[in-house]
Amino acid sequence: MLFDLSLVRLTLFLCCTLLASVCSAQDRTPLQLTNQSPFILIFGMPVAESATILQSGQETSHIGINWANNYTTGNNPSEAILFDGESARVDIRWRYGFDLWEFGVDVNYSRYSGGALDDFIENWHGWFNLPNGGRETVGSDQLNYIYYKKRHSAIRYHRRPFWLWRHKINWRIPIK
Repeated sequence: MLFDLSLVRLTLFLCCTLLASVCSAQDRTPLQLTNQSPFILIFGMPVAESATILQSGQETSHIGINWANNYTTGNNPSEAILFDGESARVDIRWRYGFDLWEFGVDVNYSRYSGGALDDFIENWHGWFNLPNGGRETVGSDQLNYIYYKKRHSAIRYHRRPFWLWRHKINWRIPIK
């Protein structure tokens, strides 16, 4: 091997530590991530946000980009599932406070595709001696969403990438 893996790990750790130390501090709020599986999105799961209602005239906004690679497989006597794909999601949120309530608008754009992270993830697992969970048994950068129930195909999507737009208007009031 041309380079020592322990040196690579040390360099990666030092870079991450340096990056974390120079980031500016923000208010303590939950990490605003969502489950990006296309089969979870239909349930409209909310994003974790601050529980504090904005004061009258106060506003806040958030722009976030999430990039995830999914590989899940499993079966039991009555059903089988294979999720293999990648999602990129852009979240834009805006909130405005009124006297005793808060108004907000969310716009989400998600793209599901075969992606480009499979080889990187397999190499990452190799560097740290982690299991791949079966990833190496399927082709790289493919889009496969398959669900069988009682040996009949209930969902089978393995074609080209697709996009989802989601818009949401919300309001919050304090509970006393």
